[in-house]
Amino acid sequence: EKVEESPAVLRKGWERIALFANFFMPGSLVTLETGAWLSAAPRTPMPELGWGGVLPFSWKASTSKAFDAFSAGGRPAVAPIIQIILSRAPEQASAWVQRVA
Repeated sequence: EKVEESPAVLRKGWERIALFANFFMPGSLVTLETGAWLSAAPRTPMPELGWGGVLPFSWKASTSKAFDAFSAGGRPAVAPIIQIILSRAPEQASAWVQRVA
């Protein structure tokens, strides 16, 4: 979809970046069939996004709702992968948090 820059579009982009960066495959992401995205790449309406027009996924309408839940009103969040890493040694993680706090 071709979009014009606006505060709403920038927020939508930020929501998607935050969700994608913190979850390898967020629930609001829809993986497209290879034939669909590969054949559409040359006809992309926004080639300036890079990757030669390749966009192998799309986003569900629920993306903003997922971002609102994730961002929790601006409270700090710990990415799931970090939670997994820290849970492997909870005592050492707690000691480290106390040291850096």
